[in-house]
Amino acid sequence: MHASTLQPTTRSTQLPFWNTRCAGEDPTVELVRWRVFETETGERHLVGLRPYHGSGRVSSAVVNFDLGSRIALTTSGRRYVLLGPPGFDSDADYTWVLWSIINSVTSWRDITAEWLAEAQTNQPAPPAPSEH
Repeated sequence: MHASTLQPTTRSTQLPFWNTRCAGEDPTVELVRWRVFETETGERHLVGLRPYHGSGRVSSAVVNFDLGSRIALTTSGRRYVLLGPPGFDSDADYTWVLWSIINSVTSWRDITAEWLAEAQTNQPAPPAPSEH
């Protein structure tokens, strides 16, 4: 588990950061080398790399996750498709740190493993075989 706390800085350097299009224009986003971070407010965000764009991405707060399809729905209405296993990506981490500063997040922790375990526990049981 990784926990971190941001400290205020007096540096005034402008760092590059792209705004995202609205969910209606970009309704589905695929992520690789993704993780789940939980903020001090309890919000959970997906952080990963967009494989065909080569850029880091942070989701709005996750409201639903289906482990079978590996699709998460966020408060923006966007669907995130998680490709491959979770993992580290430096571009995604860079994006998360900038996003955290812009959104006044003061602390977070990596909850990827427990989030997946929680999703596994909440999966419906497969139907019992019928007897003939």
